[in-house]
Amino acid sequence: MERFYYVRIDPDPRGLSAPAEELGCRVLVSDEPWRGDLAVTGPDAVTPERITAAARRKLGLPLLIGETPRLLVRELTAEDFGLLPALGLSGDELRFLGEDAARLFRRDYFSAYVSEQYRLFEFGIWGMFEKMSGAPAGLIGFAPGDPPEFGLCTAKSFRRSGYGMEASRAVFSYAERELGFTEACSRVASENRGAAAFARKLKTSLTEEGRLQFHIAIL
Repeated sequence: MERFYYVRIDPDPRGLSAPAEELGCRVLVSDEPWRGDLAVTGPDAVTPERITAAARRKLGLPLLIGETPRLLVRELTAEDFGLLPALGLSGDELRFLGEDAARLFRRDYFSAYVSEQYRLFEFGIWGMFEKMSGAPAGLIGFAPGDPPEFGLCTAKSFRRSGYGMEASRAVFSYAERELGFTEACSRVASENRGAAAFARKLKTSLTEEGRLQFHIAIL
């Protein structure tokens, strides 16, 4: 199955679309592996929301994942690579990210990631941005797996202010609502005590709210 849709993208008042004029493009939907701008399992999986998301990605415009009182969580774009140093991560913190996430700090890998990851999986590592200043507040998201693996790192200047929990609740809500997740996991190095404590706190919060199952593995 292959179908073309023409999609118009209106300017976004939250600054997620750089151009002021209306944009548009054709979106190829396909149920054949590695083909099309939007990969689906069948006709029932084709929705206006998914087609619009595919159009934004094709135009190089980020998809909004979540919005909180202080933050916007959105897909990363190629232009965001220059913002990564502002996160202020140490060598140990980069190591704790894991090999895949740490590779985002290489320009070639970052460019390939943002052009392919969201298109193929419709989720991945997203950016956290403070609404008021537009400053990068961290990285957050899920890596493919069974179940998907959750990860978070908060920029040094935004720590101990509740930003991580605020963003986490937003992305878990998105994962349930838009991605159909019923569970997720997090693997944390035993020496990374802060991350382990945060994961336990998040698990408690999700459980109390009756949200998806969240498993923690301390390595």
